[in-house]
Amino acid sequence: MEKEEHKIIVIDCRSIRYPLTGIGRYTLEIISNIPQSKLNYKFLLLSHEKINIENQNFIYKSSLLKNKILRFLWSNLYISFYLRRINPSAYWATCHRYPFFLGNYTKILTIHDFVWQKYPNTMTFSNYILDKFLMPIAIDKSNIIFTVSENTKNDLLMFKPEVKSKIITIPLTSKFKISQFNFKDIPVELIQLCKKSQFILFVGTLEPRKNLRNLILAFLTSSEVSSKNINLLIVGQKGWGVDAFYQEVEQHANFKNIIFLDFLSDNSLSYLYKNAIFIAYPSLYEGYGLPIIEAINHGKAVLTSNISSMPEVAKNCGYYVDPTSIQSIKVALNKLISNKKLLNNLEKNSRMRKFSSWSEITEKKLDVIIDLIHN
Repeated sequence: MEKEEHKIIVIDCRSIRYPLTGIGRYTLEIISNIPQSKLNYKFLLLSHEKINIENQNFIYKSSLLKNKILRFLWSNLYISFYLRRINPSAYWATCHRYPFFLGNYTKILTIHDFVWQKYPNTMTFSNYILDKFLMPIAIDKSNIIFTVSENTKNDLLMFKPEVKSKIITIPLTSKFKISQFNFKDIPVELIQLCKKSQFILFVGTLEPRKNLRNLILAFLTSSEVSSKNINLLIVGQKGWGVDAFYQEVEQHANFKNIIFLDFLSDNSLSYLYKNAIFIAYPSLYEGYGLPIIEAINHGKAVLTSNISSMPEVAKNCGYYVDPTSIQSIKVALNKLISNKKLLNNLEKNSRMRKFSSWSEITEKKLDVIIDLIHN
């Protein structure tokens, strides 16, 4: 039998691109919390960008390519043959796809969502095509499939019920500690902005699935927002499909109360979570919804959608809306602003929530993978 110290687990880290999206954050937290020693396995990290994490068990393989076509070829052709040469024990895809030509080793897939099937019109065409054709192939090839929520598991079973025995659901968690932020690391302008006016917080990539259009229209026409001069802070990287809508609403009298902050450090974001009245996250579809759990971890109430994984994640810390109804979102905004008892009860529920750590989640997944290799 091959000696333990020569065994390699490959982890696909190509989703780690800055600023981080949800899948990139998941992958970064996984590799950041791998124990210094795990049964003498080495971990080969495949990435497009340099990853600065010190771990004696890590081996790095990075393309450092900027061209999208060259990256695609590197990921699917070069890596396929490189892995055949080194013959790893396992390949863990932390997102929805494998390289084209995998060898005879254990294959582990993480599925975060089924956006391509549920809400294809909220994706770019290229990502839709890649997920539509490559995810089913990856599902069929996998020995084990991690899902991040029961909702994603159910979506997977509706798509491919025959893979039920392969699925293991392990929910995600928050990267924050409630008292994480340090005032020395927060821009003075951000502190002044928070002191100037009360605010509602949205966190997420600015793209159609996040439903910013309906949230903004509800915010602009909310009587409580207007009477109390409340701001809406939108934190996130600009995605696609939003420019035309902004041009429609930027002349509204209350548009001045909407503040776009782009990407922020974890420290600054934690400060905003802690100081927000509540978090608004009426997404059209989520496989999990990390901003929901991050808000709850800060003891905050969450205005969120009554569909997909969001009730599963928010539980009794959420106030639920129909995300397709501007009126439903507006009513919720007004209630959470005006009804202090309602808001306090939701915040109390948030403070009582207990969470696993990323270390516990990582170890649980690695135990599954290593047990699968040995058996």
